[in-house]
Amino acid sequence: YSKQARLLTDFTPDIILIAFQDVYSHRLQKALTLSGGVINLERLEAVLSDVREYSPWIIGGVMPGVIEGEEEVIAKLEELGVGVKRTNEALTEAVEYLGRQNLE
Repeated sequence: YSKQARLLTDFTPDIILIAFQDVYSHRLQKALTLSGGVINLERLEAVLSDVREYSPWIIGGVMPGVIEGEEEVIAKLEELGVGVKRTNEALTEAVEYLGRQNLE
């Protein structure tokens, strides 16, 4: 039972994109398309270019050693102006960003 409990407590994703958007959209969830363990960089760029138009802040998180072409994915995200951290750091920064927003 202890192994199951440990597995249930690890909800940190291996790769994540977080965008705070000015409009309601599910477009970002199409950015990370895998084919054979490799993220399609062309699609990633196209989706992020669209989402960037209505998202004042985007951050990415990657757990090292999880995806093939990790360096290329990180380089592409940084090229597109997306800060990249480890996944837990990205989640923490997103919560901090949200805390600084005036949601009234």
